Amino acid sequence: MTAFWNKLKKDRDKKGRTIRPEERKQGKGRDNSNGKRKSASKEAEKAEVREKNRKNKGEKKGKKKERKLFFKQEKAELANRVLIKPVISENAMNQQTLGKYVFEISQTANKHQVAEAIEAKYGVSVKKVNILRQKAKARRFRWVSGKEKGRKKAIITIQQGESIELFAE
Repeated sequence: MTAFWNKLKKDRDKKGRTIRPEERKQGKGRDNSNGKRKSASKEAEKAEVREKNRKNKGEKKGKKKERKLFFKQEKAELANRVLIKPVISENAMNQQTLGKYVFEISQTANKHQVAEAIEAKYGVSVKKVNILRQKAKARRFRWVSGKEKGRKKAIITIQQGESIELFAE
């Protein structure tokens, strides 16, 4: 009687389902992970995917150019998000002779982002970036009190001999 039960155990997979004798001979059986029957079509699909991946490895050279274009577009978008406007004041105009330019920037921008944005937008090499916050000033008009908008400014020092044409005459 035990031989009968042992034979029954051999005819079952790990989850206790019976395996047909034809499947056992062919090596198909059931997949242990999800209990579904293995099909030849799925194995053929997997083989096709492997072949496509091998072919695509040779085509990656063209994709590098696409990536470079994508990064250029991304840097241009970064410049538009980070740089708000140049600051026009007497002090800022005097600093331009020293190679320092003043811009109003986004509240969340940091020095690295500002440097990348200036290089992408104006095509100059940035030497140094200083950032400062101007606090909102309290203002009053008759009986209504309020505040001016605070802003964040960046003073960008560029390499000697280079200039940014902000106000072309």
